[in-house]
Amino acid sequence: MEQNTKKNNVKKIIIIILILILLIGITTFFYLNTREKAQKESNVEEKAKKEKPTKEDKAKDNAEDKIESEISKKVNIIVTEGRDSEGIKIDNNTYFSLSLLSQYGFLTNDTLTDEDKINIALNSGNHTNITIPQDQIGLEEIKNGISSGMIYQQITDEEAKTQYQNLFSGTMIMSDRYGTCPGYIHDATNQVYYINRECGGTSVGGIYLYLSEFTKMEDESIRVLVTLAFSHGENIYKDIDGYNLASTNEKNEYLYKEKLDYRTDYSYITDFQITEENKQDLKNYIFEFKKDENNNYYLSTITLAN
Repeated sequence: MEQNTKKNNVKKIIIIILILILLIGITTFFYLNTREKAQKESNVEEKAKKEKPTKEDKAKDNAEDKIESEISKKVNIIVTEGRDSEGIKIDNNTYFSLSLLSQYGFLTNDTLTDEDKINIALNSGNHTNITIPQDQIGLEEIKNGISSGMIYQQITDEEAKTQYQNLFSGTMIMSDRYGTCPGYIHDATNQVYYINRECGGTSVGGIYLYLSEFTKMEDESIRVLVTLAFSHGENIYKDIDGYNLASTNEKNEYLYKEKLDYRTDYSYITDFQITEENKQDLKNYIFEFKKDENNNYYLSTITLAN
């Protein structure tokens, strides 16, 4: 009897132990399963946080977009000698229809002279109607120009200097005259340049502009690859010299693409585009912009890239 009781007790103990083992196993299973699930959810949340842009990321992206837009506009101004900051947008190209294109020396010399920079600042600054009373203008040339209708606008010295600083930094030299079409005549007494719009011919050409490879350097300067092509009539030239020679020899050495389908609504320019594939066959420049103490990016250097 006593032996049976001992056997029963042993059985009970074994059953209890098995139940405890089972409970421990079930508990461990649920614990590990819950932990694994929580870990997975945590990983998903962490991944989502990494993939989702933070306010700082968005602010940085917006700031970079703003800088690229600012630099792009300045490139437009420089390439067109200050005559156009917007152009006609077509895909990744900007097209500028300009009169007297051949007179712009930079496109031939692959550099900017001090006078080029000043002309760009004067052309792209804010022009207003003449505010100086005629009896306070001491220059007879200006009075005659006003009477003939050829001189009716001005740009103040302050505006010209501000625009020069914005584009190139440094100090603008205030000489008596700049440019030819338009021409700028300085009035030191009233601190303005009068704008003489009496020009000769009105030959019209066009510039195709393609910007790529914006690169931020360690010193925070920014370099951008600028690709240019030029139109004359219905042809495309890979250099401004081609435009200049086209009047006497349309099929000169700089001819890139012959006889576009010309239409007066400007849609003909969509027949040609500068692309990643053809840009190496055209003229490429590296424009480098540096940042001044006011966080303004100004043109530092232009280098011919090919």
